[in-house]
Amino acid sequence: MVNETMSRLRWLTVIVPVILAIILLFLLSTWGFLYFESWWGFALLALFVASGILVFSIWIFRQLYRLESRIFIQNKQLEALNQAAVTVTSELGLERVLQEIVQQSRQVLDASYSALSIFGEKEKSSYFHAAGIPPEMQAKIGPPPQGRGLLGEVHRLGEPLRVPDIARHPASVGFPPNHPPMTTFLGVPIKTGVKIIGLLYLADKRNGLEFTPADEEIGQLFTRQ
Repeated sequence: MVNETMSRLRWLTVIVPVILAIILLFLLSTWGFLYFESWWGFALLALFVASGILVFSIWIFRQLYRLESRIFIQNKQLEALNQAAVTVTSELGLERVLQEIVQQSRQVLDASYSALSIFGEKEKSSYFHAAGIPPEMQAKIGPPPQGRGLLGEVHRLGEPLRVPDIARHPASVGFPPNHPPMTTFLGVPIKTGVKIIGLLYLADKRNGLEFTPADEEIGQLFTRQ
C-alpha cells in the first residue's frame, strides 16, 4: 500500500508541474502577455520552464525517497519490537528472553555492539548478556562491567544518555584489556517504577553515524518490554 502511494506521488510530481506549465504558457500566449517573433524564443522559454520542472521533480523525488526509507526502517523496528514483546510474554527462560532482547535491540538500532545488565545485590550485575562480541573475546575481557564510567553516569542520571565519542566524555574511564574499541554510545536505564534495576546499552552505530533521539526512544521501548 505504501509503495503504491509513493509510486503515485512520484508520477504526480512530474505530471502536475508539466500540465500546469503548459496551461500557463497557453494562457499567457492567448492573453497576449507572451509574443515571440520566432519559435526560438518560445523554445528558450519552454526549456527554462522544463529545467525548473526537472529541478523541482528531483527535489521531490529525494524527499519521497527519504520518507520511504524512513517508513521502511520504522516498519522493521516495529516488527522487531513486536517480536520482543512476543518473546517476553512467551514461556522462554529468563536467560533466553534477555539474550533475545539484546540481539533484537542491536539489530533494530543498527549497532555493532549491545549489552543488557540486570542488577542483583549491591547493584552488581546479576544477569549480563551481550551481542556483537565473540564469546572467546568476552571471556578474555573478564567479568561484566560493574557500573563505572558511562554506565555509572546513566545510572546516576536515571535517564537515557547518547554520546558521540566515548573517549571524550568526562565520565569515561576507558576500556579493560582485550575490549574492542568503541566510539558512539547509547545507554538506557531499565526501571520498575522509579527504581533502576538494570541498563541496556549499545555502542558503535554502523556507518560511522551517531545514535539519534529516535534511537533513544526505541531503546526506551525495549527497556519497557
